[in-house]
Amino acid sequence: MTSKNNNRSQRGSALIIALFFAIAISAIVGVYLKLATGDLKLADNSFIFNALIHLAEEGAEEATWALINDNVDWTGWTEYVLGSKAKKITRDLGNGKIGTISVVVEDFSGSTPTIFIEAQAQLPSGRIVSKQLMIELSGRSLFAAGMISKDSLSFGGTISVDSYDSSLSAYDPITNRNANITVGSVSTANNMVSMSGADIYGYVGSGGGDLDLNVANTTVTGPTTSIGVDLDPDRLSTSLSAQFEDPVAPDTAGYTIDLPGGNSLMGSSTITIGTSGGAEEGYTLSSRLRILATAKLIIDGPVVIFMDTNNINIGGAGSIEVTPNGSLTIYGSGDYSFGGAGIVNTDTNPLPSDIIIYGTGTTAGAQEITISGSSSMAAVIYAPNADFTINGTPNTSGAVVANTITMTGTAAFHYDESLADYFGGGLPDNYEMDSWLELSDISDRIDFSVYF
Repeated sequence: MTSKNNNRSQRGSALIIALFFAIAISAIVGVYLKLATGDLKLADNSFIFNALIHLAEEGAEEATWALINDNVDWTGWTEYVLGSKAKKITRDLGNGKIGTISVVVEDFSGSTPTIFIEAQAQLPSGRIVSKQLMIELSGRSLFAAGMISKDSLSFGGTISVDSYDSSLSAYDPITNRNANITVGSVSTANNMVSMSGADIYGYVGSGGGDLDLNVANTTVTGPTTSIGVDLDPDRLSTSLSAQFEDPVAPDTAGYTIDLPGGNSLMGSSTITIGTSGGAEEGYTLSSRLRILATAKLIIDGPVVIFMDTNNINIGGAGSIEVTPNGSLTIYGSGDYSFGGAGIVNTDTNPLPSDIIIYGTGTTAGAQEITISGSSSMAAVIYAPNADFTINGTPNTSGAVVANTITMTGTAAFHYDESLADYFGGGLPDNYEMDSWLELSDISDRIDFSVYF
C-alpha cells in the first residue's frame, strides 16, 4: 500500500510541477507577446511619424516647384480665393495605411509667398495624427555677389573692383565705396580664377580649386584688413557656389517689328523710342542693331528689345541713351559689342537695374558680350552661357553673371549692393526660405478643410 501511495504522490507532484511550468511558460509567452505587440505598435507608430515628415517634405517640394514654374505648372491646384492656391495629394503608405498631404500657397503670384502644409495619417489605434508646417519664402536674387562666372574669371592689367549702394547715391570713391563685392568662379578646377594687376576691395572665391593670384601686383582687401597685408585670407574662399537659371525670352506677341527708320543708325541720326510715363513698348529686331559714328538711340520710357539671334554693334561715338524716364531690357543670343559711348544712363544716379541685358544662348561660349573703349555703363548683365569681356578703360557698375569673365586694360567695376534684393525679371521665379515653423500649438494650427 505504501508503495502505491508513494507512486501516486510522485505522479501528483510531477503533474503539479508540470502545471507550474505550463503556467510559467504561458506567463512568459504572454509577456513576450505583449512586448512584441508593444514593439510592433511602437515601430508602426514610428513609421507613421517618419512618414508624416516625408509627406510634409513632398508637399513643400510640390509647392516650390509650382511657384518656380508658375507659368505652366499649377496643374491640379485650385484657387481658393484670389492669390491663394490649394492642392490635396493622397499617398499609399503600405499595410492598408493612407496618407494625405494638404498644401496651401498664399500670395502665390507675389515675391513673398507662404506655404502651409498638413501631412496626415492614421495610427493602428484608429487615431488620426497630423503634422502642420508654415514656410515663408522670399525672392532670391541672382545678383547677390557681384561678378560670378560658371567657368573662368581672369583679370589682367590695372583692374579696380569694389562696391557701392545706389539706393544711397551714385558711386563715390570717398563717400559711397564699400568692399561687399564677391568676384570669382564656381568651377572646382584649379586656377580658374586668375589675377595679375588687380585691386579687389572685396572678396575673391572659387568653387573648390586653387586661386591663381599674382602676389606681386594683386591685392584683395577690405576695411578691416591689417596694414601691410595684400591678400587678406579672410577675404579668400574656395567654397563659392551659385545657381544659374537660363533667362526666359519674353512673349513677343504685339511687339513692333524693327525700330522706326530701321535698325542701322549711322552718321548723326537720332531715334527716340519709349514714352515717358507710358506703358512698356516691345520691339523685335529682324536684323542686327548697329549704332555708329555719332548716332544715338534714345530710350525715354520702358522698352524691351528682343534681338533673337541678331548681334548688337555700338561703335565710333555712337550710343544708346537711357533718360531718367526710361528703362531698357535686351534679350538675345547673338554677340553684343558695346563700344563707342556704350549704353549711357543720363540720370544723376544711374541705377543699373534700369538697364538689363540677358544673354539667352544655351550653349556655353557660343555668345560673346564685350564692353570696350571708354564706354561707361550702369547695367545688370545676366548671360550664364556667354563669354563676357571688359577691355580698355570702361568704368562699369552693376552686376555680371556669365560663363567666363575677362577684364583687361585699366577697367573699373563697381558692384551695386542694392541688386542683392533685386528679384529679376526675365528669369524663372527663384525663392529662398526665410523661415519655417511647425504649427504644434493648437492656437496656431489651421483648419485645412476650408480650402477643399
